[in-house]
Amino acid sequence: MYRCALFDMDGTLVDSYEAICHAYEWTMKKMEMEFGGAAFVRRAIGAPLPLVFRELCKMDETQIARAVTFYQIYYKEREKEEVTACAGIEETLQRLRASGMHLGVITFSDEIFARTMLERLGLLTYFEIVCGAKGDHVQTKAQMLQSCLRTLEILPEEAVFVGDSEYDARGAKQAGVDFLAATYGYGLYDPAPDHKVEARAFVSTAAEIGQWICSQGR
Repeated sequence: MYRCALFDMDGTLVDSYEAICHAYEWTMKKMEMEFGGAAFVRRAIGAPLPLVFRELCKMDETQIARAVTFYQIYYKEREKEEVTACAGIEETLQRLRASGMHLGVITFSDEIFARTMLERLGLLTYFEIVCGAKGDHVQTKAQMLQSCLRTLEILPEEAVFVGDSEYDARGAKQAGVDFLAATYGYGLYDPAPDHKVEARAFVSTAAEIGQWICSQGR
């Protein structure tokens, strides 16, 4: 039976698509570069900002630093108007905590900012640990997962990671943690039989997360 559930933040815990989309649009305008619209955002969501600007926008290191700053300025100023908790997620967190589950957050967002936003949305109290970016140092999702598990004294086989992107799935696999794919998020869609993402299961609502986790035995 699982002892710990770790959650990706954007698209899994919080509905931040509008803020992310507008932040990229504003950033590209400030950088005097073309914004690729919804297709670009779909490719970018779930990835670390430096990787997005390097791989998708072909920026050099100086441009990347400026773009990250522009993005963070917009997002931090507008998240109160454009970010909400995902429907049903608080009830799921309540259920998991009531069952004795250890809970944590894994995010590429700045850790202090992530805590502030989760607190505003009334979700921070459910989590024992929040692991995010610290300054210019960006870890992989696998490294964050491993760090959280060490802090919580949880074995990889005792944990499940809930996320909505291929980056989340890859991180879980590298860390030896089971992956639960949330298709209501941004990076994954309703799976076809040949879906590339490896997951123990796919859930289409936040409520199904608690149902599935609590039904698992080992």
